[in-house]
Amino acid sequence: RLAIKAIGVFSLFVLLICFIYGMYVGSLGPERVDAFNVRETRLFQAQVTFTLLGIVLLLWGAISFGFLDGMLRRLPPKMLRLAASPLAKASFMGILVGLFAIGRPFPVFRHFLTYAAAAESPLYGGAVMVLQGVGQILVMVLLFLALIVPFSRRLTNWSARHPGRLEQFSSAMLVAGGAYFVFYWGIAFAYNVGNWGFKLNWYS
Repeated sequence: RLAIKAIGVFSLFVLLICFIYGMYVGSLGPERVDAFNVRETRLFQAQVTFTLLGIVLLLWGAISFGFLDGMLRRLPPKMLRLAASPLAKASFMGILVGLFAIGRPFPVFRHFLTYAAAAESPLYGGAVMVLQGVGQILVMVLLFLALIVPFSRRLTNWSARHPGRLEQFSSAMLVAGGAYFVFYWGIAFAYNVGNWGFKLNWYS
């Protein structure tokens, strides 16, 4: 029940961020959204957004591995207990995933933003971006439910036999994802190292 509640909270925050961003895009209208959608502007947004997201993921991974325990001890215990709860983590991850929409530079997404702004209505833009957010997380949510619902007891028993294993795996994934974002959008983008996405013309 807690896992299903967590995926619900995660989805809520993803869609909330998408709705707020969609309201902004919808308020631009078809003329101003063209300037907002210029390739250079979108790539700059992608670089800043995903580099910052990568730094946050790296810090989260470092906290999960216990590397920053000395700094965390200075914070109020109530705040630490709240931040450590599964629902708080799900909320925070939902915010991070929702922010993907702000940085996404693909041409098809830029066309989607133009469509969201066509009606010159913040509510319409928000609704369109919520629909995009549903598509963004739908497969992940369905896979999560397909694993949790039929195999929850087995997962619980496995976790009890191997305490800390799931937490270690999650921490490693946070570090890996954060390192990728920082390298690709921060270092590689700035120094033209690799940049296969650009060389394959994905962001034209």
